Amino acid sequence: MPSDTLNIPTGPQLAEIFAEVFKARTREELEYSCLPLSLARDLSLEWSISLPCRPDVRLNLRTDKAFSAELSDIIWGRIGDEEGGRAAFKEMFKQFAISLAAGLLHQGCDCAKDSFQPVPTLPLHWPERKPDAACALKYQRHVLELRLWQDKAA
Repeated sequence: MPSDTLNIPTGPQLAEIFAEVFKARTREELEYSCLPLSLARDLSLEWSISLPCRPDVRLNLRTDKAFSAELSDIIWGRIGDEEGGRAAFKEMFKQFAISLAAGLLHQGCDCAKDSFQPVPTLPLHWPERKPDAACALKYQRHVLELRLWQDKAA
């Protein structure tokens, strides 16, 4: 019988997983930040992914648009316009989600790559409760915020 909850990572564990994916793709380091979430100035680039798990897990990642252009340069060797930057950011987020789900595979997550579809979101799309795990990371002058919510059984 499936559990009503998954053994999801803590905020620092989310940061560690994301930093590993980021470094594997870019060879660059991220810094764990003690910044309170949502105090960064511009976090207008935001994506969410619903992980194919039971119960459902929702991931959210947001940052500033300038970070995505730099990410395009780091990954593909070319400064990205807004669309290219968004594509680089979306792909990095998707790789993170796949890595996270792989760690939850034995708990009922499916790791089929076509199951991971990042969608643009805004804070008004978030669940109306605190995330189950959250963290902030820094890359140079950029802040990245990660949030995770797990659906609770009624």
